[in-house]
Amino acid sequence: MASQQSMSPEQLQHIIQQHHQGLQPSLQQLLQQQSTAMHHIQQQKVHEQLLHSLNEQLQMNLMHQAQILKDPTGAGSKWAGASINNQSLQALLMQHQQIMQQIQLVQRQFVLASALQPFGLHQGKSSCSQ
Repeated sequence: MASQQSMSPEQLQHIIQQHHQGLQPSLQQLLQQQSTAMHHIQQQKVHEQLLHSLNEQLQMNLMHQAQILKDPTGAGSKWAGASINNQSLQALLMQHQQIMQQIQLVQRQFVLASALQPFGLHQGKSSCSQ
């Protein structure tokens, strides 16, 4: 039999540590992944709160529009009340459009954040610097 070189206990320990380091992600990588996941969850909650708030604004806007359309003459004289209500209705319609645009923007941001999130988890830090 061929003679085998013997290794010192320190050399064996060093080889075992290198082997384990190659197999297991470092604690820092795990913490980065956890931090990225927590950040994504916080972003998701913010988006959900924004959407909830915008939906409430939209409901109030629609209620005001319905109220104006139910009573087109208003409280004053027939012509003055109709003119004021027409202006109010136009303002509410513009506000309605703005709220809808904000909802769409928040939804797009949410979809984009959700689409990019897995990359951040698998690569540690997100490398989107475009």
